[in-house]
Amino acid sequence: MLEQIGVNNMKKLLLAILMILFSFELNAETVKTKKILKSSASININGQNDLDKFLDEYQEIHLKNRIYISGSGTYDFRNIPFSYVGTNKKCRKSTSGSHPFIIIKGKNLTLKNLVIKKSSPDGLEVSRGSNVKFDNLDIQHSCDEGITVRRKASIELENSRIVSYYNKGIIFYSNTKAKVIGSTISSEQAFSLASYQSGLNVLVENSVIIKHPRAKDGRLITGDNCKDVLIEIYKTSLHFMQQLKGTKNCKNIKIKYKR
Repeated sequence: MLEQIGVNNMKKLLLAILMILFSFELNAETVKTKKILKSSASININGQNDLDKFLDEYQEIHLKNRIYISGSGTYDFRNIPFSYVGTNKKCRKSTSGSHPFIIIKGKNLTLKNLVIKKSSPDGLEVSRGSNVKFDNLDIQHSCDEGITVRRKASIELENSRIVSYYNKGIIFYSNTKAKVIGSTISSEQAFSLASYQSGLNVLVENSVIIKHPRAKDGRLITGDNCKDVLIEIYKTSLHFMQQLKGTKNCKNIKIKYKR
């Protein structure tokens, strides 16, 4: 009887070992068959069909150049990670100026489930006069600006996250608007109005704004020689903010904060 019990236990042990080995084999096969697009060419997307050509075939996208998105309607990126792997990618060592990974131009445009693992060093740029909604956007790494909003453009950020290591979460130019709902911004400066610009209206609700761990300071709004800024904050947590107003030589900066 004892011998039979010993044989049964040995069988169970061998079965467990086989299952583990089979699991490793499956995992190895999964890694082996994962397809990653590696390209030095820029990509133009003007509709879901253009996007699906890449998403249907690849599980990750590595690019040395920019992505240009235009048009209207909803584009679903399916949470497939995009990474910039070009030469202009080192934090604090990139050339001056704006270097966005993705440039967006369009009216009534919605981008869903877009994941950026690494940007270039800026993340997204919303072109002049465009209006774009981001639903479940996840910018996991941006050295400088997470999102740049050009003149007379507007954005809406829902259920999203922006991580900007050394600079601004979102930078705005004149006559711009933004809604940040149910989202998280981790940066040195959550919002900024570019120098000598005016006219910014931001609504933040049910969100979290926190200083990035590597940032020297934590500031809600910054800008030089700017004017006419209104930021309304409701039911939002602010963490490790040294200053709400980090502006210089600016006029008519209003912050309304209700917990």
